[in-house]
Amino acid sequence: LNFVANNAGNYSISQSLLNAREAVVEGRSLGVGLRQPYIPKIVQQMCAVGERSGELEKATKGLGEFYQKRTESRIKKTMAIMEPLLILIVAGMVGFIYLGFFNAI
Repeated sequence: LNFVANNAGNYSISQSLLNAREAVVEGRSLGVGLRQPYIPKIVQQMCAVGERSGELEKATKGLGEFYQKRTESRIKKTMAIMEPLLILIVAGMVGFIYLGFFNAI
């Protein structure tokens, strides 16, 4: 948990993970320790289930795959929106330059 907390890139999430680490050090389960405000519910639930079933590695791997697919999906959606937007911006710039040529005549 120290490694993940140090590489979280977000202070609030990092602090929540450090609090979870402290809970585990004190003897509480990881599922209980992850019940922090900035830890997503799906992470809390999957880690709790994985810990109870003895398959924590599978649970965290599944979470990684879930977040990877979600990120890829969001990137595709963003690119689908950006492409027409960039075309409109370039067309507007070309039109503005073209209009300047006609006003000069």
